[in-house]
Amino acid sequence: MKDLKVMALKLKLEKWKSAYYDGSFDPLVSDSEYDRELEKLRNLDPENELFKEVGTEVVTENKVHFSHKMLSLDKVKGDPEIKKWIINHPDANYILSLKLDGCAMQVKYNVGKVDFLALRGDGEVGALITEKVPFIKNLPTEIDHKGVLFVVGEGVISWDSFNRINEESEGKIYVNPRNLANGALSGDSDPLICRQREVQFVAFNCWSPHQEFTTYAEKLRFLENLGFEVASWDLVYNEEMIIDDYNTGTKKRKDFVFSIDGLVLSMNHLRFWEELGESSSAPRYSVALKFPDEELSVKVTGIEWTVSRNGIITPQVMFDSVFLGGANISRASLHNFGRARELNLGVGDVIRICRSNEVIPYVLKKEMNSGEHFSIPISCPCSRRSDVEHDGIRLYCTNKNCPIKLAQTLDHMLKVLDFKGLGEKQLQTLVDSGYIVSVYQFWTINKSDFEIFLGWSFDHARKIHSQLKETMIDVPIEKFIQCLGLKFAGRRLSIKLADCFERLDNMMEAVEEDCYGYAPLGFGPVQWAEFKEDYIQRGKSLIDELLRAGFTVTDKKETSGVIICLTGKLSLPREKFKIMIEQAGHEFTNSITKATTYLIIGEGGGAKRSKAEKLGIEIRNEIWLNNFLLLN
Repeated sequence: MKDLKVMALKLKLEKWKSAYYDGSFDPLVSDSEYDRELEKLRNLDPENELFKEVGTEVVTENKVHFSHKMLSLDKVKGDPEIKKWIINHPDANYILSLKLDGCAMQVKYNVGKVDFLALRGDGEVGALITEKVPFIKNLPTEIDHKGVLFVVGEGVISWDSFNRINEESEGKIYVNPRNLANGALSGDSDPLICRQREVQFVAFNCWSPHQEFTTYAEKLRFLENLGFEVASWDLVYNEEMIIDDYNTGTKKRKDFVFSIDGLVLSMNHLRFWEELGESSSAPRYSVALKFPDEELSVKVTGIEWTVSRNGIITPQVMFDSVFLGGANISRASLHNFGRARELNLGVGDVIRICRSNEVIPYVLKKEMNSGEHFSIPISCPCSRRSDVEHDGIRLYCTNKNCPIKLAQTLDHMLKVLDFKGLGEKQLQTLVDSGYIVSVYQFWTINKSDFEIFLGWSFDHARKIHSQLKETMIDVPIEKFIQCLGLKFAGRRLSIKLADCFERLDNMMEAVEEDCYGYAPLGFGPVQWAEFKEDYIQRGKSLIDELLRAGFTVTDKKETSGVIICLTGKLSLPREKFKIMIEQAGHEFTNSITKATTYLIIGEGGGAKRSKAEKLGIEIRNEIWLNNFLLLN
């Protein structure tokens, strides 16, 4: 029985962890719920391999092996656990610093210039994002240090920036600053997003073969003198000071510039760091002092159901507005239908909600039963009352033309195609009118329909209609595949599918006949079965609708084998050069590796040049690139 519990807990935690790191940065559960289940696993199986893992495996080819492993921190919570840790880790003094709730990164400087910037990955291998250095606030591009220096810090977004972004997001509410920062820093995102979201770098540690330190405080002062913003810290001398600062931080957690989820307590003298060492996942000389969860009991006043573009119907619990975690809130997430049914929630029930650095809180448990039973919706909340079905965990709308699902599907397509002329609310208005009932009808819409249903002027309607028609012409196959919104087929997998099959009809035949197999695409058998099922149920008909509407798809071009990297300021945006390079049949890359053929240097290009010279890569300027592309 114990083995079964351990296996079930491990599988659940791995699923939650995978969802957190899959690139969407939309976690299935709150941090507090994850930590609770993790502690259950620790009590049942303290040596479980899950505790040896840090972060997640890096799947991109642009990666770096760290010379010093980037670890996570063990956690303690509450006065008794903190006091116990202090007793077991005696030092003359300690460093107490803010535990920033962001994205861990490591930057290497060589002779004062950036050599690389990387996300933590699994702690041993990180994802390179060096091209984002100029777009990250507070991250020095040059420092006054002659040797090699490694600096570790967090990529974070301030509460002010986060609130501004949510106000300007036209209805989409981002969960918390951490997820927003992770999305901006992920390897396949546009570097400009870091600037738009005002991502900042805050350091908390460093090491160098050319610099000796005896205390952690010396390291932090050294970083401050070099111009780094350092996580706020204090030198503390005893248990009383530590507990007092912890309790003060708990009360004022929302008053800090950045989102924090606790404090970090570290032994100050580095000789203890060497003596105690590290476990496979965490140092023994530092620990995270986690803040207590922010929780309240509320009475359920209703359950509201929302629909995603894939037809998943998700419940949210409604209650009278309460003040929790620095904000007035009136709803909490249940994640999925299965969770709502498990709790058997009904109107009048009293529930416990938790908000820990999230905008939308989570339901932890039901505390009092009103006698009302949870009722499964018999139809979709859309205006056409479509039938629903469930698999025990998720509830689905069965109508492929569900107006909510259709509007979100169209919004997804337009975003993939970089079309800016229509927003989600306008699409919903068109669909709710009853005039647009399919993807085909939207893409064959008349410009007069924009005037009738959206109230646009003749000139504006004609302009948007013309741009919409242009968007349909010569769509790259990888973009077309991503437009379909098939299960697992985000940007990366769509590119991989395009690379494997090159032509749309090749892909369709391979999936339908199952003649290619899933292993070369990076699928497991279960994922492949789900992808294929989604293609058969939705994808095939979507392709037919889009092609009938007038879409033309360009095949994947064979590349020349030439790989070009850009650095510094050029006369055109980097994205323009990327398009030109790829249209000429070459490959564009953001990172310097041994495989890179040419590095194109613009104004201010430095770190990549040094690396290219070391690797013997040919270095050229923009004039040479323009001539090269014209000849090719």
